[in-house]
Amino acid sequence: MSFWSGIWDAIKQLFNGFVRILKRIIEGILNFAKHVVNWFKMLNLNPTTQTPFIMDAKNLSSVIAKAPKVDCGIFAGVYDNQSETITECEIIEADKFDSTTKSVLRKAEDGIVVLS
Repeated sequence: MSFWSGIWDAIKQLFNGFVRILKRIIEGILNFAKHVVNWFKMLNLNPTTQTPFIMDAKNLSSVIAKAPKVDCGIFAGVYDNQSETITECEIIEADKFDSTTKSVLRKAEDGIVVLS
């Protein structure tokens, strides 16, 4: 199983199971440094076993039937390489993306951007 398919499988399991996903709504522009990077920083991740990633949240519903429909936002999560599960996740909705968020999302491979 490839790394990307492992993350996709974990995302599908997350939505198919009964899991509480945090949802944050930003009125205005989603700021990558303020809203995304700071969320990952507060988690104090272990870089050897935990992989932070983001994806455009509006792509979720095309892959996962139970995913919430989001017009503008991101799905941020932490993939645990050892357990092959998503241990933290959040959907951040906003009115628009800032230029940094747009730039990062353009780097998506298979719809996912791994942050390191």
